[in-house]
Amino acid sequence: MKKITIFLVAVLLVLSACGSSKENSARPDATEPFIGGNDALKFGFAQGTPPDFVFDNNQNPFAIVNQIENLGEADVPANNLVIKVVGVNPMDFGIDTEADRAAYRYPGLDPNALDIVDANRQFITGARKNFDGTQLPGDKDYVEFPDLVYLPDLNGNTGVIIRAEACYNYMTKTSTLLCIKKDLLADSNSEIRVCKLSEEKDAKNSGGPVQVTALKQVPQGRNKIQVTFMVEHVGHKSARLYEIEPAYAEGYEHSVSTGIDFKGVPINAPIIQQNTGLPPESSCLDDVTNRRMNRVLIDVTSLHSGQPVICSGFDATGVGGEAIPAPLGGVRQVGKSRGYVTLWKDAQGGTLQPRAITCTIDTTNIGPDEVYEELLTMDLYYTYQQSIEKPMEIRDVKT
Repeated sequence: MKKITIFLVAVLLVLSACGSSKENSARPDATEPFIGGNDALKFGFAQGTPPDFVFDNNQNPFAIVNQIENLGEADVPANNLVIKVVGVNPMDFGIDTEADRAAYRYPGLDPNALDIVDANRQFITGARKNFDGTQLPGDKDYVEFPDLVYLPDLNGNTGVIIRAEACYNYMTKTSTLLCIKKDLLADSNSEIRVCKLSEEKDAKNSGGPVQVTALKQVPQGRNKIQVTFMVEHVGHKSARLYEIEPAYAEGYEHSVSTGIDFKGVPINAPIIQQNTGLPPESSCLDDVTNRRMNRVLIDVTSLHSGQPVICSGFDATGVGGEAIPAPLGGVRQVGKSRGYVTLWKDAQGGTLQPRAITCTIDTTNIGPDEVYEELLTMDLYYTYQQSIEKPMEIRDVKT
């Protein structure tokens, strides 16, 4: 009897340990700063839209509803997501009057153009990670094109492809801990205890399709640290990447923190009252003549001590020869370096190749015996384009 009792106690202890192990493994890691992931917005048609088929000759009103879910960790302010239906003649689908233009238009495009285009009305918050490691999912939203109708009178059924293209501004935040020391060549026992001056560092990325994928720190002489990192497009290969309008990067943090966009307009104002940092139609033009393709704006910042950061590998200027914009308020902050990079395609003209950026941090002003870890951040700003499509049959109804 005693042996059976001991055996049962042992089994209970094992089961308890297994349960505790599963609970610990499922518990989110509160020490990680971001949720991570390679996605920005998830973009798709709502169920049943567009319909599988409609009738011709102005007989069958229908809608196209685009569903959006923010899977990344950046916010998308109102009017910063533009969706356009392409590949069909808008006049065939009833967009041929001034009222139609007003119904399906965001500020900034040619008011005389006939397009099926609109923008998000709501602020789409990105996913969030709480201090305890728990996660809050990003917002969902819809951009709808209602009351469409196929006008021509066909001679037999025909098929069309409904293609929707989403163009929006987004960003990725990256951070890593560097090992800071005044005399990088001197021996120090404290270095062994605190951090390493020469090693691959772990780059932490917020959820987004452009990320820092590798980062290494090495000493460069007695009072300089060299940091080299790779910027890479890790999103879907069919997506497109474009240079962001500098105004968006200038006002992004201000918009998110205050609820007021960088021109002083409330971000939740009606769309017709807004004319903020909309991605212009040309920003997402997939054409070899578009010199804004495959470009990323990067801010590199040494956060705490404000040690000077000087980076190389940036493009000399923005497209068109304009100077690289200064950070918020037009004043370059201490410990900050900014510039554009172009991610070039491989020899086959398909996959975007990573781009290396090298930065140096001067440690001359650090105390002689100080060894500590310093947070280095990289903010990556870009305009992103995704597309979806669905076949739709136009059925000829004889009257």
